[in-house]
Amino acid sequence: MKLPIALLALAIPGFAFAQTTPAKPKNLIYNGSFESVWQADNLWDGIDNDGYLAGARGTVRAITERGTVEDMAMPISVQVGDLNGDRLPDILTVDLEGYIRVYFNSGTPTEPKFTNCEMVPVYLSRFDGANRRASLKASLADLTRSGKLDLVFGDYAGEIFFLRNTGSLSVPEFRQPSRPETLLVNTSKNGSLWANLFAPAAYDWTGNGTPDLLVGEGSYSANAIHLLVNKGNGSSPRYSEEERFYLAYGDGREQLVPAVVDYNGDGFPDLIVGDRKGTLNLYLSEGRWNKDKELKFASVISCGSVSKFNGNIAPAVGDLNGDGLFDLVIGKTNGRVAVAYNRGTKEQPKFDSPVELKGTDVWKRNTMRTPSDWSADFGREKGNIYGYITTVNETDDPEAKPIPDGKNVFKAGYLAPLNKTIKYAPLVIPASKDPEALAGGSPNDISLMLRGHWHAATAVQAGFNTDSNMVIIRKYIENSAVKPGVNYTFSFKTKGRGVKNIKWYVAFHGHVSLSEAKVTGRKGRGVTVTGNDIADGVSEQGDIAPSPAWSTTTRNLNFKFTKHTDLNNVSFKGVNSTTPTYRFGLEIRATLTPGEGIFYLDDVQLIEKQ
Repeated sequence: MKLPIALLALAIPGFAFAQTTPAKPKNLIYNGSFESVWQADNLWDGIDNDGYLAGARGTVRAITERGTVEDMAMPISVQVGDLNGDRLPDILTVDLEGYIRVYFNSGTPTEPKFTNCEMVPVYLSRFDGANRRASLKASLADLTRSGKLDLVFGDYAGEIFFLRNTGSLSVPEFRQPSRPETLLVNTSKNGSLWANLFAPAAYDWTGNGTPDLLVGEGSYSANAIHLLVNKGNGSSPRYSEEERFYLAYGDGREQLVPAVVDYNGDGFPDLIVGDRKGTLNLYLSEGRWNKDKELKFASVISCGSVSKFNGNIAPAVGDLNGDGLFDLVIGKTNGRVAVAYNRGTKEQPKFDSPVELKGTDVWKRNTMRTPSDWSADFGREKGNIYGYITTVNETDDPEAKPIPDGKNVFKAGYLAPLNKTIKYAPLVIPASKDPEALAGGSPNDISLMLRGHWHAATAVQAGFNTDSNMVIIRKYIENSAVKPGVNYTFSFKTKGRGVKNIKWYVAFHGHVSLSEAKVTGRKGRGVTVTGNDIADGVSEQGDIAPSPAWSTTTRNLNFKFTKHTDLNNVSFKGVNSTTPTYRFGLEIRATLTPGEGIFYLDDVQLIEKQ
């Protein structure tokens, strides 16, 4: 009897047919589907995830009392004043990223209440890679004697800006200038800068009816409070180094931030000065101002049991609870605002322990889920107010449907403004034109980052060469699994509305040392180090037409070096038998219509072809 072939095969010992599922190709882009995320504060409502009034935290490079240059945490700047004419004190802050927030007081004269902020549509802090116009500190004052509170700013570089309130007593209005330079106040004959980390306080210190300018500075350990006497008139203040005087010496205190108040009720203005170490320093006047006599340090002010805060502070004064006594309002390095209520008398103030102010968190933490292992920005350091990036699923955002992988998707868009009093319109801050920030090559080329042009790479990383309404998402892989001469498929999916254009970039870099680096020369304290290295890079880019429906972009890639072809051999031997190291980077950019554009990205893949 003959068996059928199929049965015969089963009858042969050791012979079997196996059905196997081919292994799914590995995606070399970790988290390319945006499933892994981390939570971030959504601070456009001015409230952090724990419910406190807050702005962004950060550091700047500054000289310490030891003479070294270090990253220093800087406090949020805070001011108190009635900005809407309801006779209740409001709070204005400027954070380390340069965003201006107003918390209108919705309480009573004796019980203040602050909910969420309204964003002021002005941005003066466009970074240029050198910390300039960073760390803004503000002063609220009626500089033009119009009955409205104007704004004066000092910055890291030692510049002073004057921003007029062009609104009414009940509706303040501050307008974005076409160029921030138009707001500059000259404080020297030729416009040269004579100190840095300026903290201004506008006040009629000389008693002649026009507001003078007090300036705390942070250039070095011998910091001081300077007085610039106003030589203009009520509508046009004017200051000059010819009328600049030392008002108070810091005596080793650094990053001085002054607030003016009659501390002891004698009818003359005194100074409360915050510093880098977190102390509130009192300087008392001895009668009317004398240009030949500086104010003397009197004491450190304690708030309850607190005589020193944890880090740099920026104080302000205002009567928050309507008892006729000034309270201390303090900006802290954690981005929050604290108040120490005055329980003393006009002649002898006494302050409670500081309490950080709470508000109403409009947008909870789940609105800001940033994808892990990606660098993503939607103009946060470029003035793109109410712009945000996050990840969403179909439950969070039905407009994202159908999500390609059925799970999460990257999203950039705009939140609806919370402004009810302050006039608001979306801003577009143009790209930086500073040659220092853009040095080193075309900042559109992500290969700058891979080649180690770190100064230019910093500019690329922060998108200095882009307008504020451009979203940039980037992946950078050191010692990547990507190799030269191998065929890859690069793909991703996008959709959106109000998207003007989409661009993508990929870059690949190789490097190997052929000999040990050697010191070949010395000059002063510096040395010259030379080595025999070879490095090369290749890149590709393309444009995508925006679509309201999901569309897939696919490109075949094979990276081959042409300048140093030895790098195409992954087994090539360098010094100490080292082999080449490779770096891979990709970047996707999209320009959104201000205030309304939405961009989605998902399923980013780089797969080796079999």
